[in-house]
Amino acid sequence: MTEINKRRHPRCSKDTSITFVYFNQKKEYQALSRNYCRSGMYFETEKKLQPGLIIQIRPVDCASDQQAGMALPYYCTKVLPGEPSCLELKTFVHAQVRRCTRISDVGPYRYGIGVEYVSPAV
Repeated sequence: MTEINKRRHPRCSKDTSITFVYFNQKKEYQALSRNYCRSGMYFETEKKLQPGLIIQIRPVDCASDQQAGMALPYYCTKVLPGEPSCLELKTFVHAQVRRCTRISDVGPYRYGIGVEYVSPAV
């Protein structure tokens, strides 16, 4: 039996460090995005998020954010020279949590989170 791909856009499977905050709050949490596309993202984090929750996401600049003490080392992956870049990761986005799955009982990656970007009303 073949699995049907329901995704609207192709995914980029490049690990990228991100931070997220609850909508209209200041405390940042760190996470590792495992894949993303034009309409959403899957990331792993230690924080359990309820489906329906609106969050703000931004990519982490590991070089400068680590120096400032804002990026935990295990969330920053090494980028190899000549690696193709994925252009779909937004620099700052609002997203709605669609699913949250417990993936581990230990370590920084306890929950897998699927989000859909919130499109602005026009």
